[in-house]
Amino acid sequence: MRASRWNLVALIVAAVMVVPAAGALVWSVSARQGAQATLHNAQEGLARERSRHTDATAQLTTAQVTARSLKPRMDAVTGAADAVAPVDSQSLAAVKAAVAAGLGGDVAGYNAAVAQLNAANPGHDAELEQLRLRVNALVIALDPLRG
Repeated sequence: MRASRWNLVALIVAAVMVVPAAGALVWSVSARQGAQATLHNAQEGLARERSRHTDATAQLTTAQVTARSLKPRMDAVTGAADAVAPVDSQSLAAVKAAVAAGLGGDVAGYNAAVAQLNAANPGHDAELEQLRLRVNALVIALDPLRG
């Protein structure tokens, strides 16, 4: 009976040692599974962010290429606008001269100013058409940036 008591004591001691060890094992397995789930979520998030980064990089590259292509078009618009300005000044001067001549009763001066204005109109119209064409080309070039 004495051996049986020792067996019982050994069994109790073993149980006291095994139960916490089993609990620690269960806890570590649970913690490992939680860590794996967290790692999986982090990897998925990283993949999404990499995809977004790739998309943003592609959009930035497209915008940079478009912006570089716009510089000559902007210069062309500026040049066309600069070409219209002197013709506008000539037309304004002719209109002012016509008004002054008309108010002063100078028929010959009036007719000369109107003739000057009429002579400037085709050039003015041509310069305005060039400006319109260049502005339209610029607007079309801006389309890719409207994403």
